[in-house]
Amino acid sequence: IQERPWLGHGAGQFQIEYPRFRTREELELSTFHRRFLASPATAHNDYLQILIEGGLPAGILFLLAVAILLRRAPISYWGPLLAFAALAGVRAPIGNAPAAALAFLFAGYSLDATHEREGQFLDGSWDGRAGLLENLEAAKEVAAKLPYVSNFA
Repeated sequence: IQERPWLGHGAGQFQIEYPRFRTREELELSTFHRRFLASPATAHNDYLQILIEGGLPAGILFLLAVAILLRRAPISYWGPLLAFAALAGVRAPIGNAPAAALAFLFAGYSLDATHEREGQFLDGSWDGRAGLLENLEAAKEVAAKLPYVSNFA
């Protein structure tokens, strides 16, 4: 981040740039004293990955998008969205297709303009949840057609 704070190193460049910064101690630990090859493709931290590849502006835009999403999301969606945000700090779920798809499903449904009516989710209505379940059923149908997905529940 210190080398290129404003523009970053470019999308997908973590894997290329990281080897220059590996210390001997980290290399020995991550390869079990060089018995195994360890070449990390990601930072395993989405926030760090975004800062390294996109620089400070990309990091700020990402955090701003998360803040806007949480502000507009119904309170009932905060749990999954905050869990995803916490996981992003330690496991890089944005690069994990199923986890990212579920988070983007919640995010997209949260930002849908039809949900801007005040109190829609707080008054006990099931409108939003029913729509989310419909989208989940559609996702299951698509996933069932994929050759590498078995028993998608």
